[in-house]
Amino acid sequence: KIYLISTLLVGMLSSLNSQYLTGNIDSYIIVCVLVAAALPLEPIFMFCTFFINHAIFIVGLSLIVQDKYELATKEINSTIMVIMTYILVVISYRFRKDDYYNKSNLEKLFEINPYPLIIERFKDGKIIKVNKKILEFYAISLEESKKLLILAHFTPIINNLPESLREDLINSIEEKLKNV
Repeated sequence: KIYLISTLLVGMLSSLNSQYLTGNIDSYIIVCVLVAAALPLEPIFMFCTFFINHAIFIVGLSLIVQDKYELATKEINSTIMVIMTYILVVISYRFRKDDYYNKSNLEKLFEINPYPLIIERFKDGKIIKVNKKILEFYAISLEESKKLLILAHFTPIINNLPESLREDLINSIEEKLKNV
């Protein structure tokens, strides 16, 4: 959160400097949009941060800009931009929150499924995850399943070895798995 606040503060100050030197506030707009897109935190925190930062920006802008029409234009444009940026924060936060819940629900469905399930990587056949029903189906314990997962990790390597090395490696792995 400190990183977000300091990024907005530096962006706001550099934009005020840019306004003083060149007459534009582009960096403020860019920094606000980038912060909203890259660091969507809780909407209430983001609202307070944007509000305080924007209030300081408006005060600084009013001290630098002498023409009242130019000042009004920049105040309106930057305020609309901050509102749109906040809307981006809310939308992004909700999508990430929904994505988290969907992933969590998918994992729960995987575990409570009444059928044995295995998630395997297609490329090399590595077993990524198994549900508890697979343990019941094959009548193996959790410790044995961990050993099988370790063995499954080495299977593609073992299958590509010459016959003489394959037997030695399998014996070596089985010996090490007895201690797991």
